Amino acid sequence: MIGLHGSIATGFLADLRQRYRAAHPAIEQSIVEESSSHTLAMIREGKLDVAFIVNVANVPDCHCRHLWNEALVIALPAAHPLVRLGV
Repeated sequence: MIGLHGSIATGFLADLRQRYRAAHPAIEQSIVEESSSHTLAMIREGKLDVAFIVNVANVPDCHCRHLWNEALVIALPAAHPLVRLGV
């Protein structure tokens, strides 16, 4: 069972899951979308096999690996006052 934070359920992670499914079709993927703290609790309780979490720097009782960085982008209407300020 896979735990993940809802905000990362698409993009990179969706592609990763699709490639894994293609390479390992016999392995069922069950997804649980929860907060990082809840998925970590589920890892500790043995309810999840893996968790993809965000905004957690160090988890001393789990093996963690940084996977990717994603830029945060702001979108404004072209006529918005902040555009003139270079935002």
